Amino acid sequence: PLDSRVHASCLGVLMDSQPRWRKIVSVSLFALLATVNVADRFCIAGILPQVQPYYDINDSQAGLLQTVFILAYVVFSLLATFIGDRFNRKLILVMANVSWTLLMIASSFIPANMFWLFLLLRSLSACGNAISFGVAVPMIGDLYQNDSSSRGYALMAFYWSLPVGSSGGILVASVISQYVDWEWVLRLWPALSTLLLILIYIFVQDSRKVEASRLTLRDVWEDLKIVFQVKSFVLTIIGQALNDMCIVSQVWWKTLLVEEAMEFQSNTTAEQVFHGQSFDVVQTYLGIVVVLCGVFGSLFAIWISQSWKDGRHIFSRVQTSLAFPLVATIGSLIAVPTMVWMPYSMTIDVWLVYFLNGFDQFMPAGNNVIAAEIVMEVIPPSRRATATSMLYVIAYLIGDCPGPYIVGAISDALRASSDDAEVRFYSLTHALFVTSSLFLPTAIVFAAAAYFLKRERIATNEDTNRLQLYDDQLQAESDESTAGFDAKL
Repeated sequence: PLDSRVHASCLGVLMDSQPRWRKIVSVSLFALLATVNVADRFCIAGILPQVQPYYDINDSQAGLLQTVFILAYVVFSLLATFIGDRFNRKLILVMANVSWTLLMIASSFIPANMFWLFLLLRSLSACGNAISFGVAVPMIGDLYQNDSSSRGYALMAFYWSLPVGSSGGILVASVISQYVDWEWVLRLWPALSTLLLILIYIFVQDSRKVEASRLTLRDVWEDLKIVFQVKSFVLTIIGQALNDMCIVSQVWWKTLLVEEAMEFQSNTTAEQVFHGQSFDVVQTYLGIVVVLCGVFGSLFAIWISQSWKDGRHIFSRVQTSLAFPLVATIGSLIAVPTMVWMPYSMTIDVWLVYFLNGFDQFMPAGNNVIAAEIVMEVIPPSRRATATSMLYVIAYLIGDCPGPYIVGAISDALRASSDDAEVRFYSLTHALFVTSSLFLPTAIVFAAAAYFLKRERIATNEDTNRLQLYDDQLQAESDESTAGFDAKL
């Protein structure tokens, strides 16, 4: 209902446009902080070979580290959902990441007989990741409210944190842990985040003039009803969830998969497959390939989407407002065969492994940015923090959360009690097939989102314009009252 949306617009009215330099600095700091958050989240995958024997845990328990993290992520994202639209987002971002920093430092001192406590602290550390994405994305949307082209590239720069953070976290963790105790890897990220939080506190401004408001359950319910009435938004959540399950499951288990592939082939075809490259070298090359392909893949996806949407370059005769979900559909569809085949390529040639990993990252790299852009197009500004947080809550809950655990459980079931390296490798490879094949339904869901997008985008623009007119009227009345008071004085 418009009345409730008008009420929300009074809580967070967009202020005058900020200088261009401040926008660039804000987006850069958001992206760097999110990169550190993601790197910390995935660094566990890089040190699994050390963590598993230290805590004496199997594959299912190792996958549980990711699962409990996402469950806690859901709770903190729900919190960000409702306070992010009503209170100062910058302060929320800083306080959440200070808490995350302290939790990370504490988790690095847990003894070997207290895996449950390590699991608990790792889950609570989700507060930093959840708030960074749930609050920073709508803040970027506010910065570029009237410039959708710049907003797309700003979101792209922010979402570079996913390929850079995940691959960089695994790479740094796996290499550093070869020379120092793995606990020191967990102490690296808090040091970096502290510097970034200081810079954010100094340079970043919340683009909204926030007025005090009492949050009620009725407000929460109205928020949820409004955003979930948008069909393209609901379908985008499902597409994002399937996309995350595919990619996160493979990223989580890739380090262990490489180690087991090299171990079981060490006395036979390892020289032919890996060409004398050590584990550290393979991990380094994989990390570099994934980062570069993720960055350039998202850049390519946004450039294609924006050009197609605006009817530029080769798209001058086929302009469409549905470009973003269509690009996600095409990229997901092309990535299906290579995503399924990649784990098996570790018994063929390491250069094929590098190519398939890069291709898997390049084609669907823009899906996260595209999902955020769809939210910006179909959800009014007064509900974007709610919509963004719900996007990640549900996508992570049914995508990231169960993915690694499902793969680990299937792998344990397939290998039974065998400790043979070859059995471990193939059981994990076959288990990954279950999640990797989900890129096909991902493409179908994004295509369905495109079907509903055009009509809902027009309706949202009309509502946004009406809300802006209402805000202008309130400001005019306020100015008249002030002028009348001054005249009497």
